[in-house]
Amino acid sequence: MLGDADKLAQACYTPLMEFSRARRIQLTSLDVVSHYNVNGQLGTMVGFIPTGLAPLELPPQFFERVVWWPAIAHEIAHDWFAAAASISEGLRDELDLVSEQQGCQMMVWRENKLSEEQLDQLLSAWFEELFCDVVGTLMLGPAYAWSMVALFARPDAVEHVSTVAVKAGGIDPHPPRHLRVLVTAHILDLVGAHHQSHEVLKHWRQRHRGSPQTIAVPMSVGRQLSWVKLAAGPIVEAVIELADMLFSEPFEALAGTELARIPGLEYGPHGSGETTRIADEILAQRPVHHANPRWIIAGAVMAYHRQPHREQEIMQRVRAAITAVGTFEQAPDAYQSERPTTTGPRLTQLREAFLLHTILAPPPALRRGRRAGLLDSPLLR
Repeated sequence: MLGDADKLAQACYTPLMEFSRARRIQLTSLDVVSHYNVNGQLGTMVGFIPTGLAPLELPPQFFERVVWWPAIAHEIAHDWFAAAASISEGLRDELDLVSEQQGCQMMVWRENKLSEEQLDQLLSAWFEELFCDVVGTLMLGPAYAWSMVALFARPDAVEHVSTVAVKAGGIDPHPPRHLRVLVTAHILDLVGAHHQSHEVLKHWRQRHRGSPQTIAVPMSVGRQLSWVKLAAGPIVEAVIELADMLFSEPFEALAGTELARIPGLEYGPHGSGETTRIADEILAQRPVHHANPRWIIAGAVMAYHRQPHREQEIMQRVRAAITAVGTFEQAPDAYQSERPTTTGPRLTQLREAFLLHTILAPPPALRRGRRAGLLDSPLLR
């Protein structure tokens, strides 16, 4: 199962690695390796970046539901953001955003309104997560949005999706779920998936009795911590504007290229056609032929969206369709070579070293350099 996750992660990372190499953007990550996190957390271990490995922590329950798989695209974006320092630092400079650490500092409630400076601070706190959601949507299209809806919806507690959480005594770098769904739907609209964008928003609003009119932000009020309900409009507008710029601005940090124009990254008509074909093949119980793992997962999520009662069957077909890393699996219609190919000796040694680290290292709670991801402990906030 981990080999299947590695294969999807490699397919997601390949266009970013090739772009970085072509534009001479220094990128330290060379390979992806997944492993179980027994504490039920999903994230990236950025402390391994200097080794060339991009370790992904996956909870054991990750393989039980197909809608969790698009989170790998989000985590790959996190690693790219961290492993290419010129991108993370350069984008913040060009957008006049401070560091995440500064952005996450607790704000003080003054003047009975959110100041422009405080709004910029929120964007600084949330920037990396929003960046990764934009990249994830470009990679997987509507499947990324529908997986987010399936995982984030809280019809039993609608106020939860519009509340900013507290983490480590400061503002959580993860934006409220409602804002993330809005950004994802907006990117779908920009890539031409207008119908899917409309359907995602319609479904989300139906499950939460419309759109929240306020965003609850934690602030220091006097000597107490309180959640101040602020008008959603200005915050939504600022977040969508940031997503617009990430999608279409030719940033110097990206070598003068827009995110949407990175070769092989955008979902586009080809991805749409492949996703539809694969969803049809899965539901018709036919073998999935000649497919990039990105489109296999995207098609599987869309198949689940159409027939959610068949999720376990869909998961089995996904695993059969993906040729797992570190095995001699062959795609159903693949040419069978006389000698199975292997990775280069350096990457093989790095993988073995990582496995030894996983076995011999202290408990995960004692390690440093971890970036919590789309599904934080316990899987969902």
